[in-house]
Amino acid sequence: MPYNLFSDASHTTSIAVGGTIYSGGITALTPQNISIYGQVPPGSYVAGSYTDTVLVTLTY
Repeated sequence: MPYNLFSDASHTTSIAVGGTIYSGGITALTPQNISIYGQVPPGSYVAGSYTDTVLVTLTY
């Protein structure tokens, strides 16, 4: 099942494969939540259970 990832809840800013999600400052003392939103495009799909893994690399 195809899907797209976005950095905003309105699904207007897509995240490309290998793209950057966040480039601001992060400190080890303050937790930082970075939300990712997924959307399945319209279409006909077979009912069932689907799984996938999204790998995030954090560089600081």
